[in-house]
Amino acid sequence: MYLKKISVKKFVFIIFILINCIQFSYSQDTIRKTKFYHTWINTKKDSIKFQGILYELQDSSILVANSLIVKNYPLWDYKVTKIYISEIDKIKARRTKSVGRGILIGSITGIAVGGIIGLASGDDPTDTWFAMTAGEKALVSGIFVGGIGAVTGLIIGSIRVKFTINGNIQDYNRQKKKMRKYSVRYYNQ
Repeated sequence: MYLKKISVKKFVFIIFILINCIQFSYSQDTIRKTKFYHTWINTKKDSIKFQGILYELQDSSILVANSLIVKNYPLWDYKVTKIYISEIDKIKARRTKSVGRGILIGSITGIAVGGIIGLASGDDPTDTWFAMTAGEKALVSGIFVGGIGAVTGLIIGSIRVKFTINGNIQDYNRQKKKMRKYSVRYYNQ
């Protein structure tokens, strides 16, 4: 096959154009991915509890969106409830899907570690009454350690961050900076 020879200048020019095309394609504006946090709000009246997404922190109140479905937010398909700080006792927050993510990561890690341990232990001698190959050991220990990893991931993924307000605006203002991380929108950044 015959390839046409090109000059060094043409080659450098083509490389320059390709690099610039790649750079311009990466420099397009991207939308920041918003992290949503499932929020539980206990009021001073124990019978009234709210849950949803912590939508906005305001000076004397917070807004909680009722939808836990992340796909509803770009469509504005949710309702917002305003809760005054004087009514709030505690606020708890946890990232949405963190329990499932914890179980998945824990079980995959456990399966991998268990499999490595099983393979590393090698084959049992064949003259014993209960002999297992390295592959069988990897399978059994992978399932066992994977279960332990899933339970550990469940526990870690279930952890909630807690803010105690006690209906006090000063307590709210002290913790407002930390709470902004868990809010979809910020007020008076």
